[in-house]
Amino acid sequence: MTLAARALIAVALTCAPSVADDAAELWAAGERIAAVEQLESALRKTPDDADVRLQLAEYQLAMHRYEAAARTAGPLGSAGRDICGPALYVLARYDEALPLLDRDDPLDILMMLDSLTALGRLDEAEALLDHAARVRGVDDAAVLVQRGQAHARRGDHAAAVTFFERALSAAPLDAAALYGLGTALVRAGRRDEGLRRLEEHRALAPKLDALDFAQRGVDLDPTHAANFGALGDAERALARLDRAVAAYRRGLELADGARDGVPITLRWARLLTEDAHDVDAAVALLDNAWGQYRDVRLPVRAGDVLADSGRIVEALARYDTALAAAPEQPAILERRRRAAERR
Repeated sequence: MTLAARALIAVALTCAPSVADDAAELWAAGERIAAVEQLESALRKTPDDADVRLQLAEYQLAMHRYEAAARTAGPLGSAGRDICGPALYVLARYDEALPLLDRDDPLDILMMLDSLTALGRLDEAEALLDHAARVRGVDDAAVLVQRGQAHARRGDHAAAVTFFERALSAAPLDAAALYGLGTALVRAGRRDEGLRRLEEHRALAPKLDALDFAQRGVDLDPTHAANFGALGDAERALARLDRAVAAYRRGLELADGARDGVPITLRWARLLTEDAHDVDAAVALLDNAWGQYRDVRLPVRAGDVLADSGRIVEALARYDTALAAAPEQPAILERRRRAAERR
């Protein structure tokens, strides 16, 4: 082989993207499963490659694969503690997690407090509260909840109420604060008020569970339109309309044809009519989607929205559009008949 050929090969090897770079590109493109599989394959071949191991563990943690993340990061020692600690905490392996958590980190300090409380080491947890307030701020909702719980354990329910109320002012969707407030109110003698708060907690908890489930879906596959549709639904249920709209919009950007695009459009239009009370925006959204997908559900929904708003002539036009695409459909004919009677 000539010296020139050897030089070209050397340059090619130097410029060739590494496994880590390839995986990072896949990850950035939303191909997260492929990125993880590529790193897993590389690590099987070179188990001593600390960079690949760390990158894989980070990705596994981001995808909620906690057992795998802890197992992958374990051999890294101190370099992997930022992954092992949170992963072990989520797995409820509190004794193992505690030494790996950083008391000066805003997220880790909360995991430490929860871990100590779960292990019954209450004095240690309470002793850590002032430091948590310095790390996260004295008005941080999570710190206030911890203080409320500490007062409740001591039987000082009036003080607990104050802290839980402050926490809810800072974070109205904090389930722990809402539950703590309800319980503290009942035990402080304000039974009816406390029971109302506990009922609010029972209504909120499944909505937060749905949000968590939807967010995990996005974390696992951020290229799937339906995942963002589900996230939009969960945010809408919590009345966080701006976040819901952002999720629906992203879902439509990722939509692969009518199968994904139509359901998301219909749900977004429902938000616009029922929550935002913006009929014009809903109809514009549906009309635009009709031009793109040609699914009769879209002009039918637009007709329904307009009819409910008393805009009968416009509603009839949408029903006629739907009937032109699906002639003699009984349900559409009936809608048109009822609307025409109101003209």
